[in-house]
Amino acid sequence: MGKPISMSISTMDDAIKLLRILANDCAPYNAADKQGGGAVIDTIHGVDQSYSTMVQQMENLFSSTATFLEKARNSYKNSDDRASWQFKG
Repeated sequence: MGKPISMSISTMDDAIKLLRILANDCAPYNAADKQGGGAVIDTIHGVDQSYSTMVQQMENLFSSTATFLEKARNSYKNSDDRASWQFKG
């Protein structure tokens, strides 16, 4: 038989909390309006837009991962609770 699955609920809670903090730290970033002209300004604006997209994607990644872990924790806890009730009779 395979190795039993074991989870630490408190460790998962800590990880979820940290992911939520990281998601909140991804403050909305608005790319600066392009002023002036030329290749340098266009390049800076492109980098600015890329950074803005990256910040939004990181916020989504942190939030989605935290939500996934919350669902996994709840599912594990509910299954564990149901299993323990069976033994209590």
